[in-house]
Amino acid sequence: MTGCANTTTVHIYAKYTPNKACINLHNALQKQGFAVKTNTLDFPTTISRNTILHSLMLLDPDALQLVKQTAQNSGFQTTKTKKVGQAHLIKYM
Repeated sequence: MTGCANTTTVHIYAKYTPNKACINLHNALQKQGFAVKTNTLDFPTTISRNTILHSLMLLDPDALQLVKQTAQNSGFQTTKTKKVGQAHLIKYM
């Protein structure tokens, strides 16, 4: 999952996520006020477990914690958060 800088948009990388779990997470994030986009792009091979990727330009510092808590409440245990630069966001979104 990644958060973008303007209105916080959460991108769910769902290539290997069961459809029902993805829908549940999508709906839970929308209820929290996030814009949500789902895709099935290949994920960076350097990431092997649930990780929240976030922009260095994230404007709402509370958004990261709220996304993490919402994901956990939806059954996704995130073990790591990682900052990524603009070039990475363009490449992977």
